Amino acid sequence: MILAWYLAFTAFGDRPPYLGYVNAFGFWLGLGALLAGVALAIARAWLAAAGAVALALVVLSHGGVALHRGRDAPPASGTARVRLVTASLRSLNDDMEDAARMLLSFRPDIIAVQEADPGPLLAALDRRSGGRWQMARLRNEAVLCRCPVEGAAGDAKVLRATARLASGPLTIWSVHAPKSYGRPLELLRFSDALRADMLAHQPGIVAGDLNATPWNDGYRALADSYSDAWLKAGSGPGFTFPSRARRAGWLFPYLRLDYVLASPTLDPVRASTGVASHGADHLPLVVEFAVPHHAATEAAMLSR
Repeated sequence: MILAWYLAFTAFGDRPPYLGYVNAFGFWLGLGALLAGVALAIARAWLAAAGAVALALVVLSHGGVALHRGRDAPPASGTARVRLVTASLRSLNDDMEDAARMLLSFRPDIIAVQEADPGPLLAALDRRSGGRWQMARLRNEAVLCRCPVEGAAGDAKVLRATARLASGPLTIWSVHAPKSYGRPLELLRFSDALRADMLAHQPGIVAGDLNATPWNDGYRALADSYSDAWLKAGSGPGFTFPSRARRAGWLFPYLRLDYVLASPTLDPVRASTGVASHGADHLPLVVEFAVPHHAATEAAMLSR
């Protein structure tokens, strides 16, 4: 059965309606193939066991587990450290005070939030940190920074803003992607439009809830253009959904839906997940970057 799914996955991706929901569980299907291989080996069905393990490795190679643990070395000459936190706070969650507490606990320089109530969140951040935050918002998505942030643009699912860091301007996308795999063409148009915008604005960071795992087309389209910070600087499977705010997450999260993707001039040095705030159904994702002071200049030269 897992082999039949993998053949359909490689042939069609998310294009057939609803197959994307199955593809999203690619990690667990790969793990199932691995466990089947172990069971077959115990039964001394060596050939079948080897085939099952090979299938598991191929499935998991699409983005199953990060093996890195980050780097603790001091910033290299000509770079600055920038810490970004992204969190999907869940619609109808009115506890922005606890969300602010959670976000500030990571000592971020930049915050990207989805499904938030941006006004009360900014007020709570200011109360707790002395009024140092600036915000760009579009409906329920927001980018907040300790530096000037401007240029809100996008649509109902994407906010693009520019953070004016000491090292130069940095484009930040706060993304809450659609999740209807019953309408795959809608998802394809969304990822294609976002990818084109990413390529037109560098250096940049895409942060948020992509409603996709590494086995879904939307993730792969974006990760082909910007690198996945978790795979470079995280450790483990990086699951972010669901938190205990959802009944299905009472034991542990089991899907990686939240990402930080970065353009080539940005070097992720550490990535981790945290504990969700009260009412939020996704775990926050924290990534620290080494940002070159010349990143903006280099990007401008490359675009000529």
